[in-house]
This record gives sequence, C-alpha cells and structure tokens, in this order.
Amino acid sequence: MITKIPYKLILIIPTILIGILIYCVSDLEDPVSFYGPTCILISAIAAITVATVTIKSNRHTFMQTNSLAFQQALQGDEHYKKALKGISKAMSNRLDKPLIFYANSENIKTDEDKQTLEDIRYVLNIWERAATACVNDIYDEFYLYKTYKSMVLDIGIQFRWFIQEVQDNRDNPDIYKYFSNLVFLWTIRRGDFTSDQTQESLKSVYKQLKTIETGKLPKRRHKLKNFR
Repeated sequence: MITKIPYKLILIIPTILIGILIYCVSDLEDPVSFYGPTCILISAIAAITVATVTIKSNRHTFMQTNSLAFQQALQGDEHYKKALKGISKAMSNRLDKPLIFYANSENIKTDEDKQTLEDIRYVLNIWERAATACVNDIYDEFYLYKTYKSMVLDIGIQFRWFIQEVQDNRDNPDIYKYFSNLVFLWTIRRGDFTSDQTQESLKSVYKQLKTIETGKLPKRRHKLKNFR
C-alpha cells in the first residue's frame, strides 16, 4: 500500500500537520508550556515520515530487482524465445487460420497445431504470472511497461478472442484475467486511440473486463466461420 503513495504526498501531509500544530500552539494563551509536547509530536511525525519514505524506497528497489531478474530470465529462456517465434508465425497466418481456432481442443489435430497451442499457452502463462506479480507489488509494472509494452500489447490485442474463447470453454472468467487487465492498462497509458479499430477494440476489452469483475463470462459475439 505504501508503495502506491507518491513521495510528494508523503512529504506534504506531515508538513501540513506540523504547520497546523505550530499554528494551534502559537495561538494559545500560554504556548510556552506546550513547547515540549509539541516538539515531541513534531519529532514523531518526522520519524514516521522518514520511516515511510525508507520503506517505500526499499520496496521500490525490491520491485525493480525482481523485474530485472524477470527480464534476465526471459532473455535466457530458450523455450520462451521459441514460443515467441511460434506465436508470431500464428499471428502472421491469422487470416488463413484465425487465432481463436487454437482455443478449441477439438480443432487441434496436427502436430503443428499442437505445437502452436503449446507456444501460445507458454507465452500467455508467463505474462499472466508477470501481471499477477505486478498486482501484488512484486514486479515494477512501469519498468516492464517501458521494456515490453509493444510486444505485450500486440499479443494482448491479437489474442483477446482466443482468451475469451478459453474462458467460455472452461467456464472460468479468471483465466488470463490479470494479463487482460495489464493489456488494458498499458493501452490506456500509451494513449494510442487514433484509429477507429483501436477504439472499438478498447470498448470490447473494457466490456469483457467489466463482466470479469462481476464474476460473469462475456457473451460470445463471434463465430469461428465469420471471424476476421
């Protein structure tokens, strides 16, 4: 919780409290008798402020260290690199074979389709865990945003119908929930709302997230045969 409080607010609030305290004491008929307790209160406020800043700084360092470790782990993960190539190929061929095709197990017949599905699951699972770590202040979400935003947003938008289909098939709206939230947050932060297609995609994602918050599955709005 402390990590989410801005440094400015941590410093402004104690300053205001000390100012109010000094003003109230100086307005008394006999302020001298309150100097001792006032100094103690001011010292206590200052100590709490320093402790809060220290905790926030240490926590932020902890999050950055974990984020760097995550980045290094991805760079050394050959399975992840191979899976990225697999889903990149699937994304390139999505007009011939829609990505939602891989969400239904009965469609998976060939070894190539099985490998593609494994690649999709591996990448999405990694980023679902990363998104969960960001929510729990284990990873520095903004650090990951600066490093991976383009790739994550591309995957998140392209696979949004795949994710919804998996949720429907398993009757579980929590599948890839945090990853979907992360994609939505990063899309807003990047501010790429220029195209009509992007705006419609955002509206669709937002509606899905609202249903997830209430524990309901989004209604199907597509079919495989007419998916584009």
